[in-house]
Amino acid sequence: MSTDNFMGDKIKRGRIDKGYSQQQFADMLDLSRASIHNIETGRHNHTLKMFYIICCILQIQPNDMFPDIKNIELKISGINRKIQES
Repeated sequence: MSTDNFMGDKIKRGRIDKGYSQQQFADMLDLSRASIHNIETGRHNHTLKMFYIICCILQIQPNDMFPDIKNIELKISGINRKIQES
């Protein structure tokens, strides 16, 4: 799972846990419902400011929005291996 999809999934789960519809959440953030859908599906990257606001509204620690460092290390080692092979 990519970082964008991981974060989007965390945002979606947080929104649902709080009982917010996509439209209610969009209204809180002054965004369209389509923008929320795109954030949750990893199709849209939001600004750092928006990321912070989302974390505050959902009461999620920012560091919990990122995948486990082990997954990132595995991805980096795979990239390094591909570079060395080429």
